[in-house]
Amino acid sequence: MAYNMVRQSSLPLLCTVVSAILAYGCGSQQSQAPASPQTAPTASSSFTATAPAALMRSNPATTKVCSADVINGSESAAQLQIAKSAKLIVTGWAVDDIAGTTPPEIYVELIAASGSTRYYARAARITKRPDVAKAHNNPAFENSGYDLEGDLTDVAPGVYSVQVAQSVAAGGTLCDTRHKVEIR
Repeated sequence: MAYNMVRQSSLPLLCTVVSAILAYGCGSQQSQAPASPQTAPTASSSFTATAPAALMRSNPATTKVCSADVINGSESAAQLQIAKSAKLIVTGWAVDDIAGTTPPEIYVELIAASGSTRYYARAARITKRPDVAKAHNNPAFENSGYDLEGDLTDVAPGVYSVQVAQSVAAGGTLCDTRHKVEIR
């Protein structure tokens, strides 16, 4: 009878210890799991025909120090076809090479072939780019990455150049990524 009392009184303690071990083990595994590159964070934004105030201060300077590395999962397509109901997902990098900085305000700009129609969506500086910092020998350029998940609802069907616009001290910069998208 004494054995049964000890065994019954030890049971809650044993369950608590086992639960703690299991909880600790599960928590450790979750915190050590590497983030999947396919679940990289993006900035959600909608394309609009209204130019951001930050870019309207003066005529933007044209620059060549940017890239749209991946557009909707494609690294190499010069022109992609995208359904209007889909999102335009862009990751890349851009810098202000004159000031040697990475301006916090950055936009992906879609420009129609005629040049008269433009749409803007604000991107975010999420992805770190140590490769860009090393290539340009400027540690500040590690923050040059940008990410965008842009809603195309208000974009008229057509072919657009993908450009990167930044608000900089001198007014603004515009950089052609040499990519085109056809919105259908």
